[in-house]
Amino acid sequence: MAERKTTPAGFTLVELLVVIAIIGMLVGLLLPAVQQAREAARNLQCKNNLKQLGLAALNHEAALRHFPTGGWGYNWVGNPDYGFSDKQPGGQFFNLLPYIEQTALYNYTTGDGSGDQEGATRMIQTPIGTFYCPSRRTAMTYPNTSPSQSWGSPFYGGSSKTGRVKQVSAVGRCDYAGNAGNGNSLSSDGPSQYVSTWKYTGYGSTPASGVIYIQSTTQISEISDGTTNTILFVEKFMRPQNYATGKDSGDNQSAYTGGDVDILRYVGTVTNVASFTPETFPSSQVLPPGQDYDSGHAQDHWRVGSAHPGSMNVTLCDGSVIGMSYSIDLFVFAAMGNRMDGQVFQ
Repeated sequence: MAERKTTPAGFTLVELLVVIAIIGMLVGLLLPAVQQAREAARNLQCKNNLKQLGLAALNHEAALRHFPTGGWGYNWVGNPDYGFSDKQPGGQFFNLLPYIEQTALYNYTTGDGSGDQEGATRMIQTPIGTFYCPSRRTAMTYPNTSPSQSWGSPFYGGSSKTGRVKQVSAVGRCDYAGNAGNGNSLSSDGPSQYVSTWKYTGYGSTPASGVIYIQSTTQISEISDGTTNTILFVEKFMRPQNYATGKDSGDNQSAYTGGDVDILRYVGTVTNVASFTPETFPSSQVLPPGQDYDSGHAQDHWRVGSAHPGSMNVTLCDGSVIGMSYSIDLFVFAAMGNRMDGQVFQ
């Protein structure tokens, strides 16, 4: 009679292979569940970030009677000496620093201008966890790919009115953006030096319809469609290949820049809604929101989207945060981005 082969533990080889196969199947079943649980946790943290930004914006409005301004343009970063009105060249995330327990970072000037450049330079190199979606990337500095250009070494103003931050290799960024509505004031370079009477003239014949845009000082009373029906903050669309490179044209300035697509996004205009694919949408149309992917569309830096599967997160003007499907009707999406068009959706 042939001797039965066993392993040192007393199992036959066949039994051992069966056990290994079962373990492999269990691991295969568990991995998707683990990944989903991790994404659910990251998504919850993202929603919490947007909630904090929404509450900060409401506290800003309560104290100053308007939502934070979108600033002047990508040639500029914020300076606390210039206040919180349309005379402030820094965008909404700079203006919200005192309302998210970052007052020390906000107050970087010395009062006499002698340390302004060092303070402004240190500020743009400081990442803030609240500004990053954990499903996309870690809260850290990312490459400053054009330090010799105006958007790489922007003005902070200062006592000379023309001071620039020092050239740096990496800056803190932001994965969120203000709702600029119809996009009539998404991007500007601003003046070549600080002039308190400077006014942005690029709105065109149609006023900006969002809540945060270049030199905005939107009051709650101006949101005639209702705060529960109007978007305040969105997540930015980005190409995954550029998460960590600094080469995305909508992610190549610091979080503290003035008005640009780095901190503002185009939600749309109801009258311009049409059925185009993301690749064929003309720039005059509202770009549909979508999950991050390595596309080649020229207007991706205007788009709203996120790294989350199925839906993105948005903050409404009442401070609440909702998940919004990428397949949302574009008419509804554009209407929620317009604070005053009379189209009310929930």
